Amino acid sequence: MVVQAVDKDTSPEFRTDPPPHVRDNFRIDPSTGEIWNIKKLDRETEKQYRIPVQVTDGKNVRDRQYWIIVNDQNDEPPKFNLETGIYETEVEEDLTVGKGTGIRLVIISGNEASKFHINSETGVISVNKELDYDAPINDRNFTMEVRVSDGLRYDTTVVKISVINVNDISPAFLPVEYSVTVLENEECDKVIISVYAYDPDYPSTGDIEYSLSRAEQSNFTIDAKEGSIRVKGCLDRESTPRGTMNIFPIAFDEGGDGKNSEPSSVQIFIKDVNDNHPYIESPPDKYAQFMENVAPQNISNVVVIRLNDYDNATEGNGCPCTLAFDQSTPTNVFESFDVIKMEDENQYQLVTKKTLDREAQKFYVIPFLTTDNKGFSGIRTLTVEVGDQNDSPMSDGESKILVYNYMSSFPSIVIGSVYVTDADDYDVDDKTFEFDPSTPSEDQQFFEINFNTGNITMKRGTGAGDYTLVVQVTDNVRKEKAKGTIHITVIDLPKEAVMESGSFLIQDRSVRDVISQRNLNVYEGTSLYDGLKEELGNIFAVASQNVDIFHLVDTEKSEFKGVEVRFNVHGSPYYTSSHVNGILMQHKNEIESNLQIRIPVVDDNMCLYEDSLRCNGTSCQQELRVDKNKPLVLSGYTSTIVGVKITEEYTCKCGNLDPQPRACPEGYENYCFNGGTCNYTSSGGLTCSCLDDINYGPRCELMTGRFKGGFAWFDSLGTCEEPTLRLTFQSENPSAVLLYNGPIVASPYNYYPKDFLYIVLNNWVVEAYLNLGSETSRVYVPIEPTSFEAFDIFLSWTTNTIEMVIPNCGMNNTIESSEACKRTYIKFQMIKFKIIKYQTKLHSLQFKRYKLKNKLNKKGKKKNIFHIDGCKVRCGPRWSFAVTINGQITCKIVISKMKSLRERENTHSLKSQTVKNLNIVWLFEITRDEILKRGDLKHIRITFFMTEIKLIFIWERSTRDIQILMMSAIIVFEGDEMSIASLSSLGSEILKINVSKFCLCSEEESYHM
Repeated sequence: MVVQAVDKDTSPEFRTDPPPHVRDNFRIDPSTGEIWNIKKLDRETEKQYRIPVQVTDGKNVRDRQYWIIVNDQNDEPPKFNLETGIYETEVEEDLTVGKGTGIRLVIISGNEASKFHINSETGVISVNKELDYDAPINDRNFTMEVRVSDGLRYDTTVVKISVINVNDISPAFLPVEYSVTVLENEECDKVIISVYAYDPDYPSTGDIEYSLSRAEQSNFTIDAKEGSIRVKGCLDRESTPRGTMNIFPIAFDEGGDGKNSEPSSVQIFIKDVNDNHPYIESPPDKYAQFMENVAPQNISNVVVIRLNDYDNATEGNGCPCTLAFDQSTPTNVFESFDVIKMEDENQYQLVTKKTLDREAQKFYVIPFLTTDNKGFSGIRTLTVEVGDQNDSPMSDGESKILVYNYMSSFPSIVIGSVYVTDADDYDVDDKTFEFDPSTPSEDQQFFEINFNTGNITMKRGTGAGDYTLVVQVTDNVRKEKAKGTIHITVIDLPKEAVMESGSFLIQDRSVRDVISQRNLNVYEGTSLYDGLKEELGNIFAVASQNVDIFHLVDTEKSEFKGVEVRFNVHGSPYYTSSHVNGILMQHKNEIESNLQIRIPVVDDNMCLYEDSLRCNGTSCQQELRVDKNKPLVLSGYTSTIVGVKITEEYTCKCGNLDPQPRACPEGYENYCFNGGTCNYTSSGGLTCSCLDDINYGPRCELMTGRFKGGFAWFDSLGTCEEPTLRLTFQSENPSAVLLYNGPIVASPYNYYPKDFLYIVLNNWVVEAYLNLGSETSRVYVPIEPTSFEAFDIFLSWTTNTIEMVIPNCGMNNTIESSEACKRTYIKFQMIKFKIIKYQTKLHSLQFKRYKLKNKLNKKGKKKNIFHIDGCKVRCGPRWSFAVTINGQITCKIVISKMKSLRERENTHSLKSQTVKNLNIVWLFEITRDEILKRGDLKHIRITFFMTEIKLIFIWERSTRDIQILMMSAIIVFEGDEMSIASLSSLGSEILKINVSKFCLCSEEESYHM
């Protein structure tokens, strides 16, 4: 090697001052810069050498470092650098074929089944065939002889590979199919069968858990551990197809967190009990018709009644059956009808005993006593309608039609029909209809009358206003004429009236009941509909004309049957849905009393009700959809309402922000608020010109609101599983209510949602109270007491945590400001979507006893210092005694008579004092390290807060025993024994505690259990 240097003045001189191991192997020529090795170099001894070289011209000096790399020659046999001569490793049995194990070796033998493959160049061992730890393959341990060779020399070693068992086989039921017979309505609330599943993985942990689908849980429960299936209530054979039910239990290994099995099949045969009386099979729908004005002797006026029985005739139950008038039958039915038994079994004739008149009575409801062959009897009813004939005179009549034209978008639609006074109901085919000349031409141009049916069509584009139509009606059979006058009111209903509408339900009424007038004078407003508008106007202090009830639908929901109503109230502008629902809720009892109705629900948004199962307890949003082409036409004889057909759609996600329109819209939904002007940007987007840029936001929304004893009422927060709320406020007072979202009356009905969020400023401390249906949790952040600062609140929550951050809280703290302005509350039992749905009940208290050793001090006395220190406890799918959050938190809690204990990083200790009578209370909190002392107590209670997780220790004076309560685990010390009580819950295992390890330590020694 030659080192060169250039000097324009003179020739340089080279010098070296290398370390000894370099000096022993190299020399440098001081004139030429040549570096020579002075002995043979061995790469296996030293691979490289660092040589410092200094060059000088006698005055100036330069230093440089050079490296000499020793190249390898094949002069040594390969060696395995392993003292034991054995390589050991572990691989999982389901490792992907071809995936490297990390071993860089060359295998030459011991691989008879070709389970592994070696790359001859790199020495990487990979899986060549699938491994199976379980029987019958039993791939568990492999011992292979490996040789490394360069072609001339070689060395050998041994590689041992142990296959790790993984959970790759699902549990299996044994047997797969089960069957059981249950006696209907008698074997109730009892275990009917047990299923069994096992884990084929070796070794099997046996930690199998069983479950049923949500639908199956309506009739059955299954013990998660034992697999025993219990009937909930009773089973009814007649409500199931062919008297059988099938359920399909599923098993999970690893305590419910592993693989799930293929479903088992449990077929349940429900044995019949004679518990049903015969029913009317024919005529269909228990409805029959007799024409009026027909003599009793006419054989056409006969109805055949056929009976049947739901009970199983093959088991001797059910028919043959009999039928007779029940003793509760009204006198006029006895006078008008008779029943005659027919020759065919289970059949009877219903005949008339006199000529019927529809105008005298239109319907008869006849109660029959039906009896089966074993004497089991009950009442079945048959509705008889008297058929209509055109036999009554016709005269003039008046009616009114109210049309809610949604966004003026209705097409040409039929809004009702012409009404004249006529006792006959079904004689429209005998009549014709046409405009009377007295109809104003300006009104007539917007409507059409069907000549044959009398249907009234409102044309597209008909504007809001009042219209009067007069129609000439001719009865071509009776040769009579009459006039029908129709008063039509058209109201343009904007979008916000529907989207911000309130809703409620009216129990046990129909739409016709609501809109029908109680007399024929259409101007008096005697319908329940008119009464509702009047009452709603009163409670909102507006005229009834400002109340729009535009949606009425007959509905059945679970135990409810009645009318679904949607409405809104407007002055200027329309009220929000939260406003109208809130005011209605406050006056619900008043309206019920005044109108003699029952309102079981206000605001029927199913997202609010946990039991609706719309989204199974996750995020939920309701969206109202309007059918513009098919409005609701609701007829009530002399009054008709044309309303808006609305469907409710639910999405199981948190609500999205409203999409930005592509063009500047007009009307109430203008893109720019508060009189702002919508303009287009150069890129085609939208922008707003506002009154100023200080008080208004990008869409001219007001940036601030000032309150002095008042409030603003907004729509409620959406139902989101993990929401974040931002709120900015500035206050002159140290205490004020900032936000409330929740119920405004106390439990108006059992299923009324109880969730609420309450944010309050309390003596310059921002507090948030959150209840998701079970318990109320509190999180708080103190702020700087100033009226000149606007504070930003960020509040977010999940199913088990609440976090509040006020970045500019302004508190001078010894810890970092970001932590001083942040609080997190951990909730253990505040799992919204489980606690609400399932009533948690304590049903077992199981104790395990452990013997404790007591360490003696030098004087032979027992030490009274107990430590819970550094216990690493598995915090798996269920809460354990120790708590792990975001990794691991190690807690050290010391009960001691020493005067003080020093606090270390990640270790939190209690401060204590020497006491004789054990009458001091310690309260320790990480965030503030406050110590509260009280005297004259009967016991010592120490509460340890770890981000609001409470550990409670109690030492009773009377017994001198110690109880430790943590969450739902109870550890009791009695003398030298410790008991651990594990709490479980019925149905779900929300409160189950898995105590895997517990440590008690003295000053010198730890005892593990």
